[in-house]
Amino acid sequence: MKTQLLFWALFLFVINLTYPQCPSAGYTCIIDSNFEGALITQGIDTEGTLDGRILTSDISTRTFLDVNRNGITDLTGIEDFIALEQLNCDWNNLVSLNLSNNSALRVLLCNNNQIENTLDLSANNALENVVCNNNKLTDLVLPSSPINLTQVFCQFNDLTTLDVTGAVNLDRLNFTQNTIPTINLANNTKLTRLFCSIAGLESLNLTTNVLLERVDCDRNLLTSLLLPNTATLNRLYCYGNNLTEIDAGELMGLEIFNCNSNFNLTTLTLPSTTTLRELYACCASLSNLDFSGNTSLQYLDLGINDFASLDVSMLNGLIWFWCNQNDLTYLNINNNSNDILGTFRAQDNLLTCIQVDDVVQANQATIDGDWVIDGGVNYSTSCPPLSTLEFNKEMISIYPNPTNNIMHLKLTTGANYSLINPLGKVVSKGELIAGENQINVTNLTNGIYFLKVKSVLGDLTKKVLKK
Repeated sequence: MKTQLLFWALFLFVINLTYPQCPSAGYTCIIDSNFEGALITQGIDTEGTLDGRILTSDISTRTFLDVNRNGITDLTGIEDFIALEQLNCDWNNLVSLNLSNNSALRVLLCNNNQIENTLDLSANNALENVVCNNNKLTDLVLPSSPINLTQVFCQFNDLTTLDVTGAVNLDRLNFTQNTIPTINLANNTKLTRLFCSIAGLESLNLTTNVLLERVDCDRNLLTSLLLPNTATLNRLYCYGNNLTEIDAGELMGLEIFNCNSNFNLTTLTLPSTTTLRELYACCASLSNLDFSGNTSLQYLDLGINDFASLDVSMLNGLIWFWCNQNDLTYLNINNNSNDILGTFRAQDNLLTCIQVDDVVQANQATIDGDWVIDGGVNYSTSCPPLSTLEFNKEMISIYPNPTNNIMHLKLTTGANYSLINPLGKVVSKGELIAGENQINVTNLTNGIYFLKVKSVLGDLTKKVLKK
């Protein structure tokens, strides 16, 4: 028994000589050997020995620390960097981060770690920039008095809420790729950049954020987007949402506007400004749009909508124009500068004539593949105007559209119909009565068809989709 006790006493004595006890007077524990190794490499640890500790005097006055990409899993010891103002611990393996003792901290970079659950910065009231992208955060607690905070980037986390109401000087905010249904930005009146793509947002009110210059709120679940009255906002990306109405009429400095793929969007109000150069409003339900005040437009996408007529003759700077897959029966692109229109798509419409500057040039652009139109459509410098004898759209309803078997039609008067494929071939025709009707499309190939209805009240052509 005495022999065993002597052995263990000797063992512990040797261990203590090899690895000095921590904490001990004047020292700070550094548990992670990779962290200590980085401090040694940078000459911060003046003893230069990998022994799990560092002289507190080596770190207590240090204001800057960069230990990114060192494989660190534990930053224990950071609490004695009491003068630290800037910390970069990006690209490590941290699962937690306690900075409650670092009250002087102004800049925190902790991207690309594995920090889980909560990052609590409530004690760090000097913070100006917080960048904690690509972690596993479910909660981000910002300083209790965030008066100095100007930038918060927390994209690619698991946040469900984010409170920035106290950050009245916030200039840039990025919470892309989280799940935050709503956020209150009413107090953030100095905000100039907002990035919140793929964040699960259901509504967004920006009416008080009059200094905004760029907003990326694409690919959310937005049903409501309220925009500010400002001339500073020049980039707006809100594509891929569930918006039915967008009023951008007060954005007099807008240059690029992308609202593609808001499939139920029926109302779009543009600012009457010549600053707008690019407008992307594809894949919606628009049938009317006033862009007459946007004469500097160069890129215009109105494809896959419900337009029956379009006149872009006032847009003499147009170099890229898509209006494919609409219900167009009239299209005027005669803007006296068709020679710079490098890309033009107008296929899958109901057109027979497209008004252009120069028929020879238009035909050559089509041969070259730069312009794409339906077969049987002709170019002319003077196409006939729209017929005034047409069905009122309220006089006929077609449902469901798209359909996969039976298409229902309800009319206020009797009529004849023809169902035409994109090649111009009639695949079905017959008579319709006033009231309920059915057309069986089960045996038709999937794709787009054009339903032409003729009655004593006039003609109507509608695009239908067989799925």
